[in-house]
Amino acid sequence: MTLSNRRKYGTVVSWTYKWIGAVACLVVLATYMDGMRRGKCGMFKLAGEPKTAVPHYAPPFLVGVELSLIEERAHTRLLDTLSSNSVNNDFPFDDILISLPLHADVFHTSQIGSEGDKFFVAPFSLKQQGQKCIVYGAGLANRADFENYMSESVGCDVHGFDCTLLAAQPQWNFTFHDTCIGQSHAFDGNSYSMAKRKADLTFEFKGLDTIRTELGHSHIDILKMDIEGFEWDIFVGLLQLQDLDLPQQLLFELHTEGANPTWVPPSLVKGKTRREVVDLFLRLYDRGYRVVYKEVNIGDPRCADFTLLRIPMSVAENLENV
Repeated sequence: MTLSNRRKYGTVVSWTYKWIGAVACLVVLATYMDGMRRGKCGMFKLAGEPKTAVPHYAPPFLVGVELSLIEERAHTRLLDTLSSNSVNNDFPFDDILISLPLHADVFHTSQIGSEGDKFFVAPFSLKQQGQKCIVYGAGLANRADFENYMSESVGCDVHGFDCTLLAAQPQWNFTFHDTCIGQSHAFDGNSYSMAKRKADLTFEFKGLDTIRTELGHSHIDILKMDIEGFEWDIFVGLLQLQDLDLPQQLLFELHTEGANPTWVPPSLVKGKTRREVVDLFLRLYDRGYRVVYKEVNIGDPRCADFTLLRIPMSVAENLENV
């Protein structure tokens, strides 16, 4: 999608939020008038919850407008950086802003303070949806807390992928695959691959779509990636998938040029600077993904954790027909 089309898309999304807000405002007004007619004090009540009045200073249409402005600001920042002739690469993630702010109750974390901790969205919906939730975890090492949590506490069908390990651990309560997702690359001095290299064992790689087909999964709810630079290759294949085959949530640590070579093979992140980060997030945006969580690694600012949620693409599809 060209820069011009991306700006048009942002305008369409903005007007969509405004219409949603206007409709919500009419619903609130109608409910309020009905409450006044019936002589009720509390306009809204959820089952089992105390009555809650909508604050008079935050009508729904303002919330809709604010959401559209937040998304527009994040999208514009990406476009402006991509079109700039001069970009400072010292802070590769500065241009990635939250484009879909969510209430804290919508977030959940597998285990606070754990090395394998990841934030994901809507744990209750994942439990209650009609079909069993499917989770792929790429990159395990000794940090499988997320995969265990999604299997034990959320009840998803979880599959972990890591070709650098000698075997699955007994405390893992999910399906382990001795395979790495993506295309084959050299591990260089990556510490995680040391044990298998000493044993002179091979590393098996498979594409995401190939794995999904082999496992017979019609969808992927969450794709988690913590794979020290190998995520760039996965994004190449992921962005070529059909819309229906895209994961609903992406949880990943993104690594850029200059990341600690003890963990991140330099060949994988060579040339992955601020501009490449912006280009990646613009392409993810075009496929419907919105940033809901961002945290730059304190120990290595060349790495950052993200959570992206995919929204319906009906607006984008309509734009293509204009």
